[in-house]
Order: sequence, then structure tokens, then C-alpha cells
Amino acid sequence: MPLPPSFQPLNTRLNPHDDLPPPYLGDDVTTDPKLESLAPPTQLTRSEPARSDDEGLPPAYHALDPLLAHLTLAAPLIHASTTTSSSSLPRYQLYQTTTKSGRPLTLSIRHLLPTECRRLSTASQHSGSEALRYDDDTTLYHISRHGPRAELRGLRAGTLDGRIELTSGTGVRGRWWKFWHVVRSQRFDALDPANEARIQKHGYRAEDEWERRVLFVVRGGVWWSGKDEKVAVEQDAGKKSKDGGLRILDAAGDKRGRDLVVACWVMRAWMGGGLRW
Repeated sequence: MPLPPSFQPLNTRLNPHDDLPPPYLGDDVTTDPKLESLAPPTQLTRSEPARSDDEGLPPAYHALDPLLAHLTLAAPLIHASTTTSSSSLPRYQLYQTTTKSGRPLTLSIRHLLPTECRRLSTASQHSGSEALRYDDDTTLYHISRHGPRAELRGLRAGTLDGRIELTSGTGVRGRWWKFWHVVRSQRFDALDPANEARIQKHGYRAEDEWERRVLFVVRGGVWWSGKDEKVAVEQDAGKKSKDGGLRILDAAGDKRGRDLVVACWVMRAWMGGGLRW
């Protein structure tokens, strides 16, 4: 039975011919887009190789290479360069506290920010170092003196854990210095029955709680690692120089390893009374 005109089913298709949406109100027909509005097809071009030269850099620009090998100690700054004859940039800053009598008590070392490095490089060493305040929150390593001894500790993520101690002596080949990495022994546990029985039998010994390994050995101006690898050479070995120099070798490793060598180098100079400013 045919339905009345008012009950004819609604056609759900937008357009029974080509499925295009109906024209806007007031438009008689759907207009096609203009040809000039169509985006041109994407053209694939061969990419040029990256330029490896520094032609686009300003003449006075110095790249902040974290692996600069030649260091010069001019407290409270440490400068770094690619060679001993090239211009250098300040890379580390030192800060020390003293007792009322003026004796050194603690020493901290931190990395300079890139903006600080370039700002100090354009100013005189004396005025620039005094104008730059030390930021305790960025300290890499901290050295504290305990009578004739001192210990070095890392304060940031990525620095060496535990503590570092310095000993020295004189042998057949002259004077030597040893840096010891001291960490709590993983084998020692006061709650372990085996350790408790040993303590009851032999008594408590504080050295059982710690493990010590040689980190660096310095002899004749040459720095050797605990694995007998040459990691650094002092530039002024055997000479009396106000500002010390150090050349870090590739065997020192990455940036963290070089920071560790620098911290130990500063520690030895500080303990020997060579840092005054």
C-alpha cells in the first residue's frame, strides 16, 4: 500500500548521483576549487651534504669541546685548549673555604656554563673571576681536609661514588702519589652470621667494611690508571711554574673520566699548598 506523501522515507544518501554534499543555502550549484589555489606537487631535490668547515662562524668563536686536552691551572679558574699554544677558554671554577687563621679547609670544583666561559674569555682574568660567583648547586667534586689527610667526593650524578683518598711516599724512582677509590664493601654485612662469627673470633676491624683500589698513580709527572694505562702528563714536570699544566690523554676516557682526572689533579695541588688566590 503506498504511503502518503508526508510519510515518504528519508533518503539517507547525501546525493544519489556522486555522493557530494548538497550545495550551501543560497547556492545553486557546488563550485569547483580554483586552479591557482591548488598546491603544486612536491618536488624532491637532492639534499646537500653538511658542511664540515667553520666558514660560517665568527672569527672570535671558540667551540666548547668537552674533550679539550690541554689544561692550565690559574686559580680560581682552570683553562682548556686544544694545544699548549692555542687560545684557551676557562672551563672549571674553584672555590675554597679557610679557617680563621687562613688555612685551607675545603675546596669545590664545578663546570662553567657555556655563557660563563665566553663571558670570562672576553674579560680580564682578575676582574672576570671575581665578578663570577660560585654556584654551589653545580659542584662536581668537593674536597675536605681532615688534619694532614683529605678526601674527595663526587656530588653530582655521573661522578664517582664513595670517596677518594691521597697518599704519597718516596721510592727508588723518586716521589710518588696514589689516589685510592674507597667504597663500602659489598661482602661485609654485620647481620650475616658468617661475619658475626668472624667478629667474635678475630674482633671487629674497621678496614673490613671498606674496599680500596688504586685509581691513579703519579710518578715523574706521568699519571697512570689502576689498569696501568697512561692517562695524563704534567706539562711542567720537573719545573718550577706558578701555573701548572696538564695534558689529558685519550686513555682517560669520556668527559666523566676527564673530570675525575682534573679533580684529582686539583686535589694534589691543593694539598701541596699550590693553590692561593
